[in-house]
Amino acid sequence: MMGFIAAALAGWAAYVVISPPPVRSLSERVAPHLLTRTSPTEAPAAAAAIRHAGLPWSNDDLHLRRVAAVVIGATVGVLFGQGDLFLADPQASTPALVVLGALAGLLGLRMWMTSQAERRRQQAIHELPAICDTLALSVLSGTSLGMAIEELVARSDGVVPSELADAYADYDAGMSLTEALYRAAKQPVHSSASRLYSLLGHAHQSGGRLSEALNELAHDFRADLQRSLTSEGGKKALAMYAPILALMVPVTLLFLIYPTLVSLQQLAGNP
Repeated sequence: MMGFIAAALAGWAAYVVISPPPVRSLSERVAPHLLTRTSPTEAPAAAAAIRHAGLPWSNDDLHLRRVAAVVIGATVGVLFGQGDLFLADPQASTPALVVLGALAGLLGLRMWMTSQAERRRQQAIHELPAICDTLALSVLSGTSLGMAIEELVARSDGVVPSELADAYADYDAGMSLTEALYRAAKQPVHSSASRLYSLLGHAHQSGGRLSEALNELAHDFRADLQRSLTSEGGKKALAMYAPILALMVPVTLLFLIYPTLVSLQQLAGNP
């Protein structure tokens, strides 16, 4: 009976984690029944983590999924503790298994969000040079910066265009374009994008040759991308050759040292 209840709880928690946001948000339906909510001090960090991961969640949605991850982990711990997962009589370890399972579920959710954010950061660094070139051409043709950003976000899809779309939405809601761009530069997905947003905000405020500055910035982004690709290639090569070297070096040393050891043993045995 306990195993059936634990399995039912695990199924419900898994559905909560992987289900897409419904028309009425998940937090609006379930969060009023929770005893705890996301605190004001955690809200900025939680919002930044959600935005960097590209998830359509609110802070309460994130809190609810954390609770679901803890429930899944604790349920797996209960199953281990009841001996339902091919363990023999581990009831004495049930409390520890429940705690460890809950921590593992919470850590798994955090690791998944971190991997999503890292994937979007890598995508952003590849998009930045093309974004700079596109904006430079639009500005050089006589288009205003606001119209250039509007055309870009309307025709593009990606990490950087989504951040520019958020900035343009703030501008469309009444905020000045300079302030909206400076706001986007505070917590971008990739730190290099802050240079682009700050440049656009400063150019819109003070004027200047924006197209030339964008071309120079695109050149810098391409150089950064080349260094990043070189570093990534080196890491992959090291990860590929490290196991081979770890096997070859001991075997080679064994073949080199073994004849010497045998000769020394023979010499020591023959007076």
